[in-house]
Amino acid sequence: MSKTVELTMDALSPYVRKAGKESGKSWQHSRRIYDHEMMYCVSGSASISINDTHYVMKPNTLILIKPDRIHRVWVNPDTNPYVLWIHFDFTFREDVYQLEKIVTTDKKALSEKKLPWEAFIRPEVILNNGFEFPEYFIPKNYSEIEYLFENIVQSYDEQSLTWQIDAKIMLLQILKNIYEQELLQKGIPVMTNGGISSRIKQYIRINYYRKITLHQLSELVGLSEDYTSKLFKKEAGLSIGTYLNQIRLENAKKLLLNHELTLSSIAEMVGFSDSFYLSKVMKKHEGIPPSVWRQKHL
Repeated sequence: MSKTVELTMDALSPYVRKAGKESGKSWQHSRRIYDHEMMYCVSGSASISINDTHYVMKPNTLILIKPDRIHRVWVNPDTNPYVLWIHFDFTFREDVYQLEKIVTTDKKALSEKKLPWEAFIRPEVILNNGFEFPEYFIPKNYSEIEYLFENIVQSYDEQSLTWQIDAKIMLLQILKNIYEQELLQKGIPVMTNGGISSRIKQYIRINYYRKITLHQLSELVGLSEDYTSKLFKKEAGLSIGTYLNQIRLENAKKLLLNHELTLSSIAEMVGFSDSFYLSKVMKKHEGIPPSVWRQKHL
């Protein structure tokens, strides 16, 4: 059994060593692993035992296999199984590259009663508030979890220069989902998903005059650009671009009350590309161009 280490929340910095999927075939194994493995069942079913505890993996269930625990997995091809998996550490370790070499060249060792390279066995993780990530978990927002798993696997397969960063961001979001749901089930209040749109709105209200991109906002909340856009629209009822234009327009109207400022200056001051775009947005939301709005309110 591996040792246990206590981490603070801000010390979590997961590193994805490997990711993949199993589908459409029968497979089973009995083994121990050096690091952590997270498995998510998309469809079909599988059975897994960890030490003496048996679980059934069905659609939208997540299993966390901790280091140096004997576990067995059985998959029945008749159920058309589709399982995504991630091997990771909760914090980066310099020996991760050596571990990859050991696991790749000595796969049979994983099936032995004792892992031969004890120095590479990762510790189990408990947060300093006593929270321990569960072995078995059924996410309520399963569509987001599946999305994040799929994209981690895709990032690993593509091996871009920044795939580890992308995978780290998405795995942190998975861990955050687990943490928040577990706390809510215990009656401890946490920020709901609505906090994502609230955080983006707050950022826009403060930085509306700057150039703001979807990439910046996705990094702010730790999600992909596509998911950030979809989640904001679902929570806020309008697109990020529409909300940004509304905030810029609100501030433009305050500046229009100063007759000494030109439309070009106002557009630049609130973040619009030029006065023509300011006019286009005002006509859409107010029904009149800036010059007419100014005349009515001066």
